[in-house]
Formats: sequence, structure tokens, C-alpha cells
Amino acid sequence: DRDRGSRGLLIEQMASLHGLPQKFAQILSSRSKGELEPGTRPEPVDSREAFGWIEQGLGMPLQAVFREVEREGHAASIGQVHFGVLKDGRPVAVKVQYPAIRKTLLADLRVLGWLALPFGMRTDGFDLDAYRTVLKQSLLDELDYSREKEQMLEFARQLSLKHAVCVPEPVEELCRPTVLVMTRLFGVPFSHLGASEKASAAALVLEFFLQSWLEHGRFHADPHEGNFLFTRTPQGTLRMGVLDFGCVRRLLPTERAALRVFVSWAVHGTDIRRMPAETVLEQYVQLGFSRSMLAPMIDKLPALTGLLLEPFTAAAPVTFREWQLSERFEALLGDDRFSFRFAGPATLLHFVRTFVGVMSYFRDSGAALDWRGLVPKQMLLAAVSTFARQSDTAVVTTSKDRKLHIRVTERGELKATVAFELRLVAELETLVPATVAEQLAAQGIDVATIKDSSLARGCPNETLFELVDGVKSVRVWIE
Repeated sequence: DRDRGSRGLLIEQMASLHGLPQKFAQILSSRSKGELEPGTRPEPVDSREAFGWIEQGLGMPLQAVFREVEREGHAASIGQVHFGVLKDGRPVAVKVQYPAIRKTLLADLRVLGWLALPFGMRTDGFDLDAYRTVLKQSLLDELDYSREKEQMLEFARQLSLKHAVCVPEPVEELCRPTVLVMTRLFGVPFSHLGASEKASAAALVLEFFLQSWLEHGRFHADPHEGNFLFTRTPQGTLRMGVLDFGCVRRLLPTERAALRVFVSWAVHGTDIRRMPAETVLEQYVQLGFSRSMLAPMIDKLPALTGLLLEPFTAAAPVTFREWQLSERFEALLGDDRFSFRFAGPATLLHFVRTFVGVMSYFRDSGAALDWRGLVPKQMLLAAVSTFARQSDTAVVTTSKDRKLHIRVTERGELKATVAFELRLVAELETLVPATVAEQLAAQGIDVATIKDSSLARGCPNETLFELVDGVKSVRVWIE
């Protein structure tokens, strides 16, 4: 309790400052969705001074660009935002860096030796230097407004949730190293929504997170409430606007592959709690965990992994209360819970923090969410190849009803077979990776035509297509 009180006091003092102290306060804060205590947010700089920074950054007076700019600014750790309207009538947000903030942050980074103090727990085997390196790079990335602009454009290009999720559009001719002008998104934060709207909002947040890292290998790593805004379309559907792409992290290819294997185990019905403990341990090592730190708790890993992935295995939507993750995690690991946390790689720091933030929306909504249904369909077929690489034979079935089947063989030996619900025939094109579709097209096989033909005939039992590529073959059929 004394450590927790000291940690809370330190976070409160750090949060009231600009720059590095506030950024670390956000990272260390245990409050839901990355929120800080009311009254600890920094005060915005006077508008006259901030307007001078904007003009200097743009190289032109405000009146040459804007019809109006609001005087009240919204302060953040490395800069502040002012809302305005361009000459052409477009509402925009103007993000401007504090002068000399880079020099200040670099100076502050030299004293990162105190970073371990707020944790207040044993740190045997904990690679603090690696965490310093990750945090330093994250802070430097946030200073790079060119990178942030590109991240906005990349998310806009790759999001398949475009009907439900939107991101600001950078006004490229007005983007500079210290000034970022983007279209303004309107809406209200999660806490201002009604109970039914919170259920839909939590599903959007979760789907956005899952799609980002499972499908694209990168994610928005700052899910605090101020960065997600919600509004209703004229048709009555909920829409989410995502702000602030300064903190976007990419998973290492090995991390993404390992995480996808974990999720694949769950969504395809594998009983992870009965898997060999050594198999589960190896997957954590692939993810970057320390083998030596996990070895003493190896017998607990299958049950722990089953708990962490439980929402993906559930046949029906689940609530956060039903999951009881924190309580069951602590009961299962006991004192080993600290070693498990320290065993993870520093590169997953932002992933874990983001996961905790996303879970807070799930918890606060009180809603039952269908995690399996939110997993991007594009990764389902890719999971088959993963199984083929990971095991000699993996057989996954879910029902005696007719299914859409996929089987992978190599040199005549069965490597994997997976059965999906028959309704996914309608999604056949999205299940087939682009590289496989190209190989099929080269053989004169059109997946869309096959799908339409099968649906028109009521999806009879038949082989839809078979791809032979050297020693490996993939067969897709209904039975």
C-alpha cells in the first residue's frame, strides 16, 4: 500500500507537467483507458504565444490560411491543439509542438535511471535497459509529425471498417515539422454515451484493435478516452473517430506471427488447457518471452493461456464480469504473476498497455461481446498454414453439421484440416489470401465465380477448388 501510494503521488505530480514527466504518467497510470486524475492535466499555453508558434511553423500569418482559430487550446504532453476553420470552410484541428520540446525531452531522457522507482516490486531478471530504449524511441516518434501524418494516411487506406471508423485527413500543404493541420472529427467521448451505445462503442474499439494488429501488424497505442469520439450517422448507426496517431506501434514479424497462433488456437476450438505445457512455452518464447523466467511456472502456462484467450473460445458473447480476468489471473499465478509480467519483451510494452486500455472499454460497457466474430476473416485461412508449420497434424472440427472445410497436405502427408461454419462460404473471397488468389487465377480458377455458383445452388457437398503448389496442396470443399 505504501508503494502504491508513493506511485500514485509521483504520477499525480508528473501528470501536471508538460513533456516527459506527463508522458510517463500516462504510461504508468493504472486508471482506465489511460485517464489521469482530474485536475492533474497541464494548462494550455496562452493563445497569443501558441498562435505565434503556429505562424512560425507554417511560415505565414494565420489570417492567410484560416477563417478563424479558437483561442482556447487543449494541452498535451508535447504540444497543444487549437480548433479552427480554413478559408475554404473546412473545420480543422491544428496541432503545434512546444518550442524546444525535443531538446527538453532529450535532456530528460538522460535521467531515466529513476524509471524503475514507481514499480515498487522486485525486478529480478527485468531488462530495464530494454524498456528505456523502447520508451525513448516511442517519445522520439511522437515528435515526428511527418511520421504521424503518414500513419493517419496508412490507417485510412487499410481500415476495412470504413463504414464505422474514421480518421482525420491531414491537410498536406499545411503540415510542417512542428505543425500538423488535419480535418476535425466531431463526437462525444465514451463516458458520455448511453448504456446501449456503450455496448456498440466497446465493440468498435475491440474490433479496431483486433483488426489493427492481427491483420496489419500495427496498432494505435494510445487508447485513452480523448482519442476516441463517437457520433450517430443519419441512418442511426454508431461511428467512431480515432484521433492522435503520434503513438502507433508496429509488432515485430515474429511477435505478430506468435500472437496470431495463440488466437488461431482459440478461434478454431483447440482445448489449450489440455495442450502439452512445453508446446505452450515454446509459443511464448516465439513471442519473445524469457524461457528461463517462464520455466518455473511451465505447468501453469496452458491454464493461463486458456484464461487469457477465453473470450475467443466462447461459443456465445461474453461480458467482462463473466471473464473475471484479473481475479483469476492472480489466483492462478499467485506470486508468479510478477515473473510472468517481467518475462515478456520490452517491445510488447505498448501492446500490453493498449490491451489494458481496450479492456477498460469492454469492462465499462457492461456488454457481452462476440470476440470470435470480430476476428478478421482474412486471418482464418492463414491460420491453416500456421498450423501446418507448427504441428505434424492438426485436426479441428466443431459440429456434425455441414461445414466449409480446408485441408493442407505436404508431400502427401496431412498437415492440417479446419472446418468453418457453412455461412462463411459467402465470405470465401475474404478467406483466401491475395497470394493464394493469384495462384488460383493463374490456373484459371476464379474464387468469386466459385462462391456465387455454390451459393446459387444451395452450397451442395462438393470440392470448391484445389490448389497444388509444388509439394504442398490446399483443398477447399463443403461436406
